[in-house]
Amino acid sequence: MQDNIALDAEEEKAVELKREMVADQERVLWNPAFCIPAKEFEFSDVELARIKAAIQTWDSYGVNADRRWLEPILELLFADSLLR
Repeated sequence: MQDNIALDAEEEKAVELKREMVADQERVLWNPAFCIPAKEFEFSDVELARIKAAIQTWDSYGVNADRRWLEPILELLFADSLLR
């Protein structure tokens, strides 16, 4: 799934993506002043279940750092659940 949503080299350059190691963990940074066009992705039911499970069990969520990018994903993934 990561390969399906990964940015290509041109997209990484467009958002000034940078990777650095912090405490033996890779940290990815980009310039939020830049953006790339939205893409559509199609995932199987199994892939969606895995994504939902990963998000629901996420233990390192940081409100300030993660809300901006995670909230739109949650809205899309759980939209049908919210309507019930």
